[in-house]
Amino acid sequence: MTQINDAASAEAAHSRLPSDPDVRILRRVSALEDFPLASRREGPVRRIGIVDTETTGTDPRTDEIIDIAVVVLEVDAAGEIVGIASAGQALRDPHMQIPPHITWLTGISDEDVRGKSIDLDVLERRLASADVLVAHNARFDIAFLEDLLPGLAGAAWACSAIDFDWIGAGFDGAKLGHLLMQIGRFNGAHRAMSDVVSLMHLLAHRLPHGGTVLGDLLESAERRTVRFEATGAPFDRRSLLKARGYRWDTRHRVWWREMDEQECAAEEGWFRDHIAPAGPVPRMIPLMRHGLTLPGGWKWLAFGGGNGARHLDLARIMTGGFRMKPIHMAEVLAAMDLPGKLTAPPFALARLIYAERWEEVSQACEVDVLSTSLLLARWRQLHDPRVDPGVVEDRILRQVIELMPNRGYADELRARRSARFAAQVTSAAIEAKTLAPGL
Repeated sequence: MTQINDAASAEAAHSRLPSDPDVRILRRVSALEDFPLASRREGPVRRIGIVDTETTGTDPRTDEIIDIAVVVLEVDAAGEIVGIASAGQALRDPHMQIPPHITWLTGISDEDVRGKSIDLDVLERRLASADVLVAHNARFDIAFLEDLLPGLAGAAWACSAIDFDWIGAGFDGAKLGHLLMQIGRFNGAHRAMSDVVSLMHLLAHRLPHGGTVLGDLLESAERRTVRFEATGAPFDRRSLLKARGYRWDTRHRVWWREMDEQECAAEEGWFRDHIAPAGPVPRMIPLMRHGLTLPGGWKWLAFGGGNGARHLDLARIMTGGFRMKPIHMAEVLAAMDLPGKLTAPPFALARLIYAERWEEVSQACEVDVLSTSLLLARWRQLHDPRVDPGVVEDRILRQVIELMPNRGYADELRARRSARFAAQVTSAAIEAKTLAPGL
């Protein structure tokens, strides 16, 4: 049983039983305005947005946001929270009855939200000011927020529930309230701002190695990962896949899991031994799920950026419009077997900019322009089937190699052209051999 006492009685109990293993003292989280900040030091500061939503249910297709809170933190290179740049919370009328269990959980009633709305311009500006957005169980919040603000697609996200190894850090479980108690804190409310403040305390927690949870979370979230799809897995193997951490994608009807690039070879061996010895080949898609990590003021440049007046949004076009979940440019390129991200992964770009390593920034941007040109050729083919994107790609690659022969990515483009030519020669030889008997 948990009993909440005032501060004086709690301190008295702790002084009487300072080392009793059967007694744990929990302190309520600080109010936002009283949140303890670390000392500001010299060096770059990133803006990290902490986000939470309360909704009428779990399905973004039928349910609605009723409460949202965002706090934009200033975080130094060591992962210490050194300032609060902005904060805001708003209630929203879902124009439907709030289910009783949601009212019981959040304390939000129909009367509380009646006639209330979110200023979407203010919300979008606040979210866009952050270099990275963080939420606990981010997939849930992303689904609702991207439906509310389609321009948010492509933003950089980190999930504090799955992008940090809580078990490895000595914690038990990954539920926000349970984790909070394990650092000696509690929060009685379950509202959007209350959960944001709770998450801030958790992210600021110092780990045994001296760093913070937030510092390790951001480092973990930036790693390159792959979506490994168990393509064509037999129905009777589903229990094996589930036990290994695979999840069922209802839209694409495939079992999948996310893993580091280095794990793919071993996973393919396991897949061959236990799931599909005779094929088909599992599909592996690079995931840059946290978007292009550009400084906040540069985000209109990103693939999937929300400023329609500045550019043609290929992210929307290639993924079917506003109602379909957008995917990262790297995923589109991988699915179409097009070159991309040859010099730097998306998460590294902000670091290069802050370090003023402009030559490397320039090469990364050149590759993105090249990739976008190749995507445009594929897009053109959708409108005019007579267009041969292979011919267009070869011309683009040839010109880029001629213009930029000494760039770091030129060798990879040359190898790609050579491989394409060899494949065409092989295909022509096979076709000639097939037709020869009839000539």
